[in-house]
Amino acid sequence: MLIVEILTEEVKDAIIAHAKSLPTEEVCGFVLNDLTVVPVNNIADDRTTGFTPDDESWILHQDNVALIYHSHWCDSQAAELSPRDIFQSRFWDTPYAVVHTETERWDAFSHKELHPFPLEDKGLYTPDTTEWYLNHRFVWSRADCAWLIRAYYRGILNHDMPDYPRPIDGMNWWSDESQSSVTGQFYDFLAAETSGLTLVNTDKLKKHDVLLIRWAGSRIANHAAIYLGDKKILHTVTDGTFSHETAWGGSRVGTMLHSVFRLLTPR
Repeated sequence: MLIVEILTEEVKDAIIAHAKSLPTEEVCGFVLNDLTVVPVNNIADDRTTGFTPDDESWILHQDNVALIYHSHWCDSQAAELSPRDIFQSRFWDTPYAVVHTETERWDAFSHKELHPFPLEDKGLYTPDTTEWYLNHRFVWSRADCAWLIRAYYRGILNHDMPDYPRPIDGMNWWSDESQSSVTGQFYDFLAAETSGLTLVNTDKLKKHDVLLIRWAGSRIANHAAIYLGDKKILHTVTDGTFSHETAWGGSRVGTMLHSVFRLLTPR
């Protein structure tokens, strides 16, 4: 099920009621496949700033959990999932959601869905149009350049490639050259056989090619973009920016083309 199909108004009302029953701490629970809401004990060391579902409840329901939810409650907490929540959602292969007890604002994530913010309005465009991939705000590991590649290939080319875990703290991950590889740290998923892409040693770019780029003097690839043709690329860069189209002029001072990956034979 999609997140919007799980978080019905009835399900939201039940979760908010649970959150308001303990208004000065985080609550947590599960939404089951039949949309039953199951509040569970939060056994975190500090329930005011974190949550951990109790082991007994997880063991009992783990094969039937459609979504894991929790709450935020104080002014200093945004109604948004944290990097750790995103990491845990991938680890458990389960959608996560959060509601703010006071504002009743929601956020949710699933790495299986194209939209990194599935509760936000997608506008008039559909995933088979380039415009759908514009103006998504950058969030490390959630709406970063690797997300953009996977989403674009699935939506535009109907081609799936595997997701991969990122470290919770993404700041300057590329500065440790000891972690480099042929493709560039954290871009190895492109070279995996399961990606369906092939490394091509050419500057003769074709539409839909994935460009790995070295910025700011890095010795390894620290950015990725999709070539749209007509000397344009689609990419997303860093916090405070949004995915966008820009001109591609090839390697130049401060921006070097590292490598190119291409889908040769759609699966």
